[in-house]
Amino acid sequence: VAKGNYQKALAKFTQTIALKPDFAPAYANRCLVEIELQDYTNAQRDCTEALAINPNNESAYLNRGLAHYRLGEYAAAIADYDRLLSWKPDCLEAYYNRGLARESLQQYAEALKDYDRALEVISLATKTQLAAIYNSRGSTYFSLDKYDKAIEDFDLALKSDPNHISAYYNRACACHRRGDRMNAIVYFT
Repeated sequence: VAKGNYQKALAKFTQTIALKPDFAPAYANRCLVEIELQDYTNAQRDCTEALAINPNNESAYLNRGLAHYRLGEYAAAIADYDRLLSWKPDCLEAYYNRGLARESLQQYAEALKDYDRALEVISLATKTQLAAIYNSRGSTYFSLDKYDKAIEDFDLALKSDPNHISAYYNRACACHRRGDRMNAIVYFT
């Protein structure tokens, strides 16, 4: 769906569902549109419907978990990622997203394990995906006051994607907390 055509796409998926109410991909795709429109409650509902029709719909678990996450329902998000990982144990997105939810719950040790596992199962990830994982893991280390490890991960994020703005900011914050004001200033400028 091209940006700006969300309402049109929503209408088309709704028409498809009216014509064929047991077509799980229509629910799953409408869910994506609803997430883009920040209508997380309806996104959850559509993913639940898609899963009722097809319990092995990977994207429905991922997207419902994302909707839960965006609503601050972190335990529910983790439950969806757990279900998906029970039958698809190499799902990079599930590990990464579960790590984000666990970090939000301040379950830092578990979040680190999920980020590590995401890095283990990654195969043909884009540099942007790799940078996001390293940046998130670095943020978790930062929350644990492990600034050296955080800086290592922020450096890896920047090596993967030199345009990852959050990694620059986070690295500067970690340098500052570590007492390395010079490097903090370099990364802030």
